[in-house]
Amino acid sequence: MNIWVIRPGALGDTLLVLPLLYTIKETSAPDRVILFGSAIYRELIPPEFSFHPIDHSDSLWLFQPNYSSGARSDEPCDVAYVILKDPENTISNLRRAGVEKILHASPITRPGYHLVEALHHQLGLPVPDRSPVLKGFGKANTQNLVWVHPGSGGRKKLAPLELFIEITAVLRARTGCDIAITLGEADAELKEHRGWSQWVADSHVTVLENRTLQEVCDYMAGARFFIGNDSGISHLAANLGISCILFYMSTDPVQWSPWVPSNQMLIFEYREGDMCRGTHEEAVTIVESALFMRP
Repeated sequence: MNIWVIRPGALGDTLLVLPLLYTIKETSAPDRVILFGSAIYRELIPPEFSFHPIDHSDSLWLFQPNYSSGARSDEPCDVAYVILKDPENTISNLRRAGVEKILHASPITRPGYHLVEALHHQLGLPVPDRSPVLKGFGKANTQNLVWVHPGSGGRKKLAPLELFIEITAVLRARTGCDIAITLGEADAELKEHRGWSQWVADSHVTVLENRTLQEVCDYMAGARFFIGNDSGISHLAANLGISCILFYMSTDPVQWSPWVPSNQMLIFEYREGDMCRGTHEEAVTIVESALFMRP
C-alpha cells in the first residue's frame, strides 16, 4: 500500500508534518509513505519516507482545476492525505485519477491546539509524543557554540536585535562560547541596525548568510543553544535536538512552536506590543537564572 501525504509549504510547515508521517507509518504499516512537498526541503526528509517535489512539472495536475491526466504510474496512490487550506481541486483530481480513499485536514488550527495535535485529531490518528525528529542529522562537529537566527521572514515576528545582542553577551560571558549567526535572504535589513557592526566584529562571532540547509545543519547541529524568533529555522534547530530560546512576538506558541519536549525550549511570548527595555532585562535575567541550571 502506498500512502501520499500532500503538504506544500515553507520550512516550518514541512517539519511540522513529519510527526504525522511517522504516525501514519506506525498505524497503517504501508509499503511507502510519500510526502509531496517543496523541493528545497527534500534533504531534510528522513530516509524512512519517500519524497516527491510538489513544485515539479509532473505534480501540476494535482492543483489545476478539472485536470484530466491520471496519477503518476510509477508512484501509485492507495490512500491520500491532503493537507491544504483549499483542497477542492486536489481532491477532485485525485478522484479522477482513481484514488478512492482521500482524507483532508486543514493546516489552520484553532486557539488552544497545536498544529500537530489538530492534524492528528482531524485525521482520527493518535497524537504522538513530542520529539526532535531530525536528531542525528548533520555532522555535529561543533561543541561550545551558540546559534543565533535573529530573522524570521516577517517584521511582526521579530524581537528587537538588541535583545539577541544582550543575551549572546550573557552566554559568551558565562560559557566562553562562540556565536554563529545565520541569515536568510529576507533578513538583509538586520545588517542596517546600528548595533550590527559592533556585534559581528567580535572575533568569536561568525555570520553564515544564505547557506544551504545541509551546510547550516552540518555547522550547527552540535550547538549548545539556539536563539531565535518564530521561524522555520527555529523549527529546524529544535528538531536537531538543540536547546532553544524562542521569542514569539505576534504568533501563538501553543499553536506554532516546534513539536519537541517543553523542557527543550525556553519560550518568551510578547504579543501585547513592542518590547521595552524592562522586558529585555527580564529576558536576560530569566536566561541567567533558568537556562544555566540545565546540565
